[in-house]
Amino acid sequence: MALAPALASEPAPSVRLLTSAPTCAHKRLGQVSVTLGEKAPNLRTGMPASSVDYRLAFAKLARAAQAKGGDAVVLRGHEAAYVTKGARPSRRPSYVSLQGAVIAFANPGAACELVLLDPQTFAREVLAREAEDVVKETGTAF
Repeated sequence: MALAPALASEPAPSVRLLTSAPTCAHKRLGQVSVTLGEKAPNLRTGMPASSVDYRLAFAKLARAAQAKGGDAVVLRGHEAAYVTKGARPSRRPSYVSLQGAVIAFANPGAACELVLLDPQTFAREVLAREAEDVVKETGTAF
C-alpha cells in the first residue's frame, strides 16, 4: 500500500483503487461489484475451471466505478475460490468477486492522503493467507 496525494492538477486517467475511505470530503455514489470465473469444476468433463487474474477483476471494478462517475473505488469485500483437480493446490483463483464503494471527491482542489491498492500486491497477500473454508470434493465425470 502506498500513500499518494490527490490533487486536482494531477491528470487522473483512471479511477483510483483504495483500501480505505479518504479523510478528505467525498460524496458516496453507491456500490459496484464484479465477478469473474466459476466456483465449481466443469461437471461434464470434471476439469477445473480456468483461472482468473486479479488485475482483470480490479480493472473491471474500476470501469464500473467510472461508469457511475466516481473518482475512486474503496474495496469493501472480496471472495475467491480455488478449484483444482487432484491433491495439488491451485496458485491462482478460478473465481473472484469484488465489491466496492464508489466515491467522488467533493473538493477536487484539496489535497488529501489516499491509501492506494495495488492489484499485484493484493493478489500476493491473498495467496499468502490461509484459506478460511476448504472443501474437498470428488466428482464423477462421464
